Amino acid sequence: THILKCYIYRNVCFFMYSFDFLSIILYTFNMIEVLEVKTKKQKKQFVDFPTKLYEGNEYYVHPLRSDEINWFSPKKNVSFDECDIVYYLAYKDGKVAGRICGILQRVYNEKTSTKKVRFSRFDCIEDFEVAKALLEKVEEWAKSKNIKLIRLNCNL
Repeated sequence: THILKCYIYRNVCFFMYSFDFLSIILYTFNMIEVLEVKTKKQKKQFVDFPTKLYEGNEYYVHPLRSDEINWFSPKKNVSFDECDIVYYLAYKDGKVAGRICGILQRVYNEKTSTKKVRFSRFDCIEDFEVAKALLEKVEEWAKSKNIKLIRLNCNL
């Protein structure tokens, strides 16, 4: 008898093809996981990721680290008064592979009678699936806020 099974272990999918007592791993692929940034460790990863990604690029200049860290604080970032902000990290092979931030500017939307979300701080490894997963996560968040238009934003 021939049996094809799929097992998921630590975000890696293993396809097993069995011939009675003999099992052969046919194919494995790594799943991309996108998580909302909530912990101090994740915030550090979010801030540090571009520096690691663009290491060796003579044209990249990392923003001031303290400014980036303060961006997470409602006490130090006045944008929280009029915005809903969400941060996501993408992981591939257990390593950070990308980041993105979704911004819903409530006051702007009210003044302009629009319903739109912006995204910012979009950086990822050269991998279409990682980029797609990050953008889809912001899209999912926007839909949960009843928003259908998403635009790129360079800053708040």
